[in-house]
Amino acid sequence: MFCLNKPIKLRAHHLLCLQGYRGQGYDENFKINLENIIYHLKINPNVIVLKSSDDICSHCPNLKDDKCCLNLGKYDNNLRKEKIENSNKEIIEMDSAVIKKIGMIENKLYNIDDLYVNINNSLERIDGLKDICGSCIWIKECSWYQSKL
Repeated sequence: MFCLNKPIKLRAHHLLCLQGYRGQGYDENFKINLENIIYHLKINPNVIVLKSSDDICSHCPNLKDDKCCLNLGKYDNNLRKEKIENSNKEIIEMDSAVIKKIGMIENKLYNIDDLYVNINNSLERIDGLKDICGSCIWIKECSWYQSKL
């Protein structure tokens, strides 16, 4: 569980994911953690925006050595470092795109409700999202993305 006095650390692109979350996840541990974060944010809406692993990633089965291996399928200890770096780089690029489009500053404290308003005003059309969310495996399940179609 999270300390209610501390802000949640969130990757920039997770600000989009949280708005479209519908109770699914990579596994039960991931799902429970994500739902705890959502609950926490209702009580303490303070977040620190990152371009690296965050409080959601901490329970993701695709996080290995603090790198996102999502785009590599099932993690294999024999994966070359270069493949892991490339997969992680793609996720960082998603974060960077969100930060740039919204005008945020990495490692800065924000109120998540203010960020949601800013995001929804800045990314109200699907053409502004395709470069961020276009390759996401959750795109069909994301109610937020689907509402932009």
